[in-house]
Amino acid sequence: MSIKLKVEIKGDEKLAKNLEDSSNITDPTHKFLQVLTKEVVGKVTRFSPVETGNLRARWKQSVKTEGKRMFGVVSNDVIYAKPLEMSAKKPKKPHAPEEQIPFLEPAVEWVKKNMDIYVKDLKKDIEKEYKP
Repeated sequence: MSIKLKVEIKGDEKLAKNLEDSSNITDPTHKFLQVLTKEVVGKVTRFSPVETGNLRARWKQSVKTEGKRMFGVVSNDVIYAKPLEMSAKKPKKPHAPEEQIPFLEPAVEWVKKNMDIYVKDLKKDIEKEYKP
């Protein structure tokens, strides 16, 4: 089970033209995706229901590059992660009030709702990295 997080940077045409060479923003974008995936993993870990602790313990994050595209991946290799996410099953005996099903989708939605916090940091990083 995994989810990809994509980031598209839009803005001033002049800035976009100057940034056409994506190497100018590789480090800030990579850092940004690391922060986003770390936040999703933190939330999904808290939201994941617990019986054995295996599901919670196996959430992973990574940032990957395919050509000029860079994306973050949040994954879990526990065989029952995806069927459980898709089920309408309620956690048997919640150990924490945040436990819920589904667990991954709400974690991603939480990060999306709070994106402005992360975007401000990305903007600062790009301004530091890119010197016209």
